[in-house]
Amino acid sequence: MYDCVAIVGPKGSGKSTIETILAKEYDFHKVVSDTTRKSRPGERDGVDYNFVSEHQFRQHTLNKQYAEWVQARGAYYGIRKSELMYKDSVVVVDLEGLKQIKGTGIKPLVVSLKAPMVVRWYRIHGRDNLRVFLKDTLHFWTKSIKPDLIFDNFGSNPHKIAKRIAIKFIVGGNYAN
Repeated sequence: MYDCVAIVGPKGSGKSTIETILAKEYDFHKVVSDTTRKSRPGERDGVDYNFVSEHQFRQHTLNKQYAEWVQARGAYYGIRKSELMYKDSVVVVDLEGLKQIKGTGIKPLVVSLKAPMVVRWYRIHGRDNLRVFLKDTLHFWTKSIKPDLIFDNFGSNPHKIAKRIAIKFIVGGNYAN
């Protein structure tokens, strides 16, 4: 039995797309992370992120409310344990975050997405520069994880991938990949 779905993969592999489909079509709870950074145009508090002060973030950390947290690009980001305990929750997380989540005793169904590098670069070229993209790619593939499911998210229908994830989650691991 799984507590949540954790989607991992390098930048541009389609993690957010699968997360959105699971939330919209299969009624999964999309986990909303806390952050101390300022909101960007179009972002909504409680939808895209929970925008909190550094003081609030520190309090949540001291009270051990986060399943995982990290400081990146001058801000803090964290996922509350309570967010992961919703029925059928789904989260996009990096490998370090996945390790922290597993360390809390929460049992995620780990889904790893992959896609050819040229396709991933095409998908994200407006968001990151090439150096950041290559560093992320190298970092992801040099870490060892044992995912429960692996999907090549290139030339595949993301709705079919989401359906297979939902089925595996619901039957608790008794579904053949």
